[in-house]
Amino acid sequence: MFEMESPEKLISEIKNGGCLAGEHRAYMVAKALIKARLGFITEKAGLYKNKSLPFLFFNDEKEARIFIKNNYGSDSGVYYVKNAFTAILTRSVRTPG
Repeated sequence: MFEMESPEKLISEIKNGGCLAGEHRAYMVAKALIKARLGFITEKAGLYKNKSLPFLFFNDEKEARIFIKNNYGSDSGVYYVKNAFTAILTRSVRTPG
């Protein structure tokens, strides 16, 4: 992720040349970055904030919520997923009936 020029370029490189074990996670993250901004809540946020990574980093949930409210509004479509790299998310579409 440190060397990624853009999510689209990483996806293209993996589609054309395949990937090694573990690189599939970078592919999935790049796919998500095309559609959304990704942020991480970690005690080590200060270590990552000045790196050239395409993510937001927050020290705690309160800091993340303040950022979201200030930048996207209090009714924004923002999701918090604990242990996101070990969860599989799907979008459920409900139909009237």
